[in-house]
Amino acid sequence: MNSIIITAGPSYEPIDDVRRITNFSTGTLGCTLANLLTVSGFKVTLLLSEMASYRGNIKAKTIIPFGTGNSLLQHLQTLAQENHVAVLHAAALSDFKIHQMQDSQNRVLDHEKIPSDIPEIKVVLRPAPKVIRQLRGLFPNSKLVGWKYELEGDKSTALQKGQHQILACKTDACVVNGKSYGDGYGFCTANSEVLHLETPEKLAEHLTAWLK
Repeated sequence: MNSIIITAGPSYEPIDDVRRITNFSTGTLGCTLANLLTVSGFKVTLLLSEMASYRGNIKAKTIIPFGTGNSLLQHLQTLAQENHVAVLHAAALSDFKIHQMQDSQNRVLDHEKIPSDIPEIKVVLRPAPKVIRQLRGLFPNSKLVGWKYELEGDKSTALQKGQHQILACKTDACVVNGKSYGDGYGFCTANSEVLHLETPEKLAEHLTAWLK
């Protein structure tokens, strides 16, 4: 049975021991694909965010929870010791990590729980390491599919960013969606082909044929 990995849902990055920043993502698409591809005969390992709000049935053979982007990467490093036909990286990971918290006088706030009566707090963010850029090194023989969710620009701009991701991250394909793309999903491949798919079911159907 062909084994695949699917990542789904939003990661988070801690502000202190109580608070965190995260992305707006339910994990629904990743879970839906996991269900449909399981039914199609794949052995699916689903790496599902602890913060995903999807509450439907999940048919994946194995479900592994993750929190931060770093914890997801650690799970992927462990799974890389096995053979997988593909990795579908649909998780919405934080692009930034908390570098420092400061008050209005630029004094560092390093409390386990930052007091809520501080009148002004400055959050210093730095870019988080890109998990997708490490997938080819971890899974050199697997088909890799990234996601590109875009809000600004038009469909052409969104598809260009999908193609750029393929080249920059050495993946085999990218699924483009979001406000700038419009309804449905654009499936881009490394040879610049683009296929429009109207629904998650159509996307899963295409992935099944493409992976097999």
